[in-house]
Order: sequence, then C-alpha cells, then structure tokens
Amino acid sequence: MPKQIFNWLDYLAPIIVPLCFIVILFVLSLIINYIWITKNDDRTVFEKVGNNFAINNF
Repeated sequence: MPKQIFNWLDYLAPIIVPLCFIVILFVLSLIINYIWITKNDDRTVFEKVGNNFAINNF
C-alpha cells in the first residue's frame, strides 16, 4: 500500500470537530433556556442559592 498524503485540513480535524460540538451544544442550550423555560416554571436550586447570596439582583 502506498503512503497516505495528508493536507493541512486533515490535521485540523481534531480541532474542528470539538469546536463544532461545543457550538451545537451552546445553541441547543440557548434554545432550551430561552424558548422552553418560562417565567412561570419552578425555581431551581441554583436560583434559590443565588437569591440567598444576592447574586442575581439585576
């Protein structure tokens, strides 16, 4: 078998794939947080702790 010849794009694949995963995960989390979670939903434990320490007073 002959040797494979790689170009520069082949070496960038280990960097591009995790970046695509992170971008997709970020977009999905934005969709979940801003579309599916409403003001009428129950408060989470993190929000309750944040209110105790006045973290989210804005």
